[in-house]
Amino acid sequence: GGPHSIGSGVVVTDKCYAITNNHVVENFSLYEVGMLAGGGVLTYPATLIAADKNLDLALLRIKKMDGCSPATLSQTGSVDIGETVFVLGSPFGMSHTVTRGIISKRNRTVAMGDIVYQDMIQTDDSISQGNSGGPVINIKCEVIGIATAIFSKGRSSSGLGLLIPVTRVTTYLAENITKPNFQTPDS
Repeated sequence: GGPHSIGSGVVVTDKCYAITNNHVVENFSLYEVGMLAGGGVLTYPATLIAADKNLDLALLRIKKMDGCSPATLSQTGSVDIGETVFVLGSPFGMSHTVTRGIISKRNRTVAMGDIVYQDMIQTDDSISQGNSGGPVINIKCEVIGIATAIFSKGRSSSGLGLLIPVTRVTTYLAENITKPNFQTPDS
């Protein structure tokens, strides 16, 4: 019972760390991660390791799993205007959905509320409630960004899909997993 949030995420290390958006996890204290397995979804508890409102990133550790198969993160982070990309996620809670679009712009700056997101990647692909935190991949199946928002003016249901670049994600991971005082949570 009680309020809950649905979002997407992506496993980024073989130690079962996953990235999602801060706005998916903020204001909650219990976290569960659903993983596709054998035609069904298995749910695992997770621990929030770090969250950053200004970057809209959060790092979770999936518990009760010995190892995970992480997604491949793009090493260069380069994207081209017009490049085909795929958004993976759970729009409106419909799990394991894939949509296709193109990169529309790099280095987009957008103010949303009291936060200014800089150097975002813009796509025309569908990013809906529930896609937030999900991976955006290129045709080589490399993660090039994390779906974070749909920016629209007024009451329009269409707008700009915004991605957090993978280079920002890898920096965030390095800062939060390799800290000298970092403690691996109990499995």
